[in-house]
Amino acid sequence: MSPEIALIVGSVENLLWTFVTAAQVVLLLRLWESGLWKIYRFFFGFLAVDVVRTGVLFFLPYGTDAYGWAFLSFIPVTSLCALLAILEIYSLVFRGYKGIGTLSRWVITGGLVLAGGIAVLTVYPDFENRAEAYPILLHFFVLQRAIDSALLLFLLFVTLFLVWFPVPLNRNVIFHTIVFGAAFASQALLLLIRDVAGNKSTHLLSTASLAAEALCLLAWIFFLTKEGERKPVVFGHRWRLEESERLVAQLDTINSSLIRLARK
Repeated sequence: MSPEIALIVGSVENLLWTFVTAAQVVLLLRLWESGLWKIYRFFFGFLAVDVVRTGVLFFLPYGTDAYGWAFLSFIPVTSLCALLAILEIYSLVFRGYKGIGTLSRWVITGGLVLAGGIAVLTVYPDFENRAEAYPILLHFFVLQRAIDSALLLFLLFVTLFLVWFPVPLNRNVIFHTIVFGAAFASQALLLLIRDVAGNKSTHLLSTASLAAEALCLLAWIFFLTKEGERKPVVFGHRWRLEESERLVAQLDTINSSLIRLARK
């Protein structure tokens, strides 16, 4: 990358970083003002932690050991917040099915173990880059991509459930699930490219990551609304009404059976 292009990429990256931080603050304020933070508590916390992370990194000189260790220290914290936010989505999807919810511990554990196993199998290409200037960064980024991939796969499991069983949900839950999935998909893909290509691609891929994050934040700001909590939407099998009714009846039967078993 020529010095001129590197300068342009750096300027765009700084602008996007500022925009993303401002958008996160706006989204936090909108969630608070609308009262939606009470429903999406862990998502609200995930955003708040990311704003704090940005604030800490902003006041540290870039390229120093302090900046690097602060950056790495926030990876497990943000990953835990993301996990809680995704489990929150799971609870929102199944809140109308208390019987199925009794199996939530096993479903969550099994889903996360399966997703984690698949994610671990995909990290081999990340270690193929032997020219990585900062090996410790490579290991941290591989860990982050494995976590992001596992969370993305778990979100895909929930989305497949919504596609297969046409459960009536409010518009916000469906929209939130899709946007969160898109955010993790872009993050995991860009981390894979960075791990394979090495640190020379860091600024370019960071810019792309910030651009993707900015689009997701704008989508949340404009479409995650109080009205969306009151608008039921059927996501799956909308094109086959008879099949849709059969699957919902089947799901209701399973839910009722589990409730009866739980009472015994």
